Amino acid sequence: MELTRRGFIGGIGAFAGLGLIGGGRLFAAPSGWEHQKPPRLIVGMVADTHVRTGANGKRMDSNRPTTWFIKALEHFREIGADAVVHLGDMAHCGQTQELVFHREAWEKVFGATSKVARIFVTGNHEICGSGDFVERFSSSPEEVARRLFRTDVAANWEKAFGEKYEPVRDITVKGYHFVVREHLTPEADLERFMEENAAKIAPSRSTKPVFLLSHVPPGEAHSAAMSRWKQCVGFYGHCHASAANWNVIGCKPGEIPYVQCPALRAMPHNVMANDTYAAKYKGFSGREAAGCNTARQGFVIRVYDDCLAIERREFTEGGKIGEDWILPLGKYAPSPFEKAELKKAIGEPQFRKGAKL
Repeated sequence: MELTRRGFIGGIGAFAGLGLIGGGRLFAAPSGWEHQKPPRLIVGMVADTHVRTGANGKRMDSNRPTTWFIKALEHFREIGADAVVHLGDMAHCGQTQELVFHREAWEKVFGATSKVARIFVTGNHEICGSGDFVERFSSSPEEVARRLFRTDVAANWEKAFGEKYEPVRDITVKGYHFVVREHLTPEADLERFMEENAAKIAPSRSTKPVFLLSHVPPGEAHSAAMSRWKQCVGFYGHCHASAANWNVIGCKPGEIPYVQCPALRAMPHNVMANDTYAAKYKGFSGREAAGCNTARQGFVIRVYDDCLAIERREFTEGGKIGEDWILPLGKYAPSPFEKAELKKAIGEPQFRKGAKL
């Protein structure tokens, strides 16, 4: 890791405030930290936009627009993202047209022939859908079937995005692998896919991160099974918890980390207010409910040779949410940020006068 002596000392302060995350695999970067080299890959990531059509199934519902999805895409375009990931629940009522709105937003920002990789994942609102809403405003069972995405997932996915639907698929961007498990695809299918393609996706000597993408968090048995491939790091949506809370990262010792991407759609359960661990920063200070109904968040992930940096971003007013989360790549034991290793670089830890642990 390219951190200066001063940066290491700053890291101690970050540990005191935040602690090691995910069994020591992720940590908060020292304040003001920047990598000394340009990233190998930049990934924009969002989840849970929950766009909905109006009653006629054609127009967009004015209360659930693509406004913030477009703002996120514009930011990703400005920073030169190589790929954009959407972790599911694009739709709110399970209608194909709701996915089409996302493609139209994409084309508005990136154009129809952009070289930026578009990696979208289905969620429960696509596959399970809110059929009651559709039935209420449809004239016949045939119209319900036509409007609902789940009627023919493969055909409707191709209609929406012009690409083949596969329950598990591998997308390669600049040599990095993104492995997608669509919603309701058994976790065992992903494990089998990894076993069959491990030599290509996660060769044993490679330290390149492999991105595992799904809408919902993994089951315990699946998480343990996937730990065979140490390069993997999982991302999912669904839970709508604010990225101001480090508890959105999960990892048992020895297992791969899983990180929950916050919702881009503002909903009452975007956990931020009254959250014991919520970060307080200028963008939200003094606001009622700390932005529960206004927070629209996502990630910018920068991949370097020696680490992966997760920037937590808020798209309502713009700006970062605290310091980046850092995942060292390659050598995990001993971690360069374990106490014994830190002491080799900085000597005894230094704390400001009056500091308390």
